[in-house]
Amino acid sequence: MDMTEGHRRNISITFQLLDQALCEFRSWAEGREYKSVFYEEVNNLGPERRDALLKEVEYLQARLREVQNALQLEGHAVRATESIRSHATSLWLYLVELGGKYLRGYGDPSPELLAFLDPRVRELLQGVQHIGDIVNKESDATEGVNR
Repeated sequence: MDMTEGHRRNISITFQLLDQALCEFRSWAEGREYKSVFYEEVNNLGPERRDALLKEVEYLQARLREVQNALQLEGHAVRATESIRSHATSLWLYLVELGGKYLRGYGDPSPELLAFLDPRVRELLQGVQHIGDIVNKESDATEGVNR
């Protein structure tokens, strides 16, 4: 089928986003739950809903394959390093905004809050930067998983 490069790009990106979401839905259908400090997922999907969700995800991914083949569209492989780098950069910006000068936009923070929070935020910023440094190593671009 004839289409412009703009059409091809728009269609591909939209279907990539849908497929990425379907992968996440599949993960929940397979029982995914994360439990951490400030973030927790509660997988409240019962067996029937999990099965139905998994079947629907499989159906939609089969339709995506048909469209991909018919329109000769390419998928996009997202490297873990790219995804981690992107998340770390975004999170770094949010953490910076927890500094005293930015918190003042919500009213004057108490000196005690700043004395408590500032060093901890600096430490978290360093940790997020370190995560970025870890994934930016050149060897990761050409090697498999390093431990």
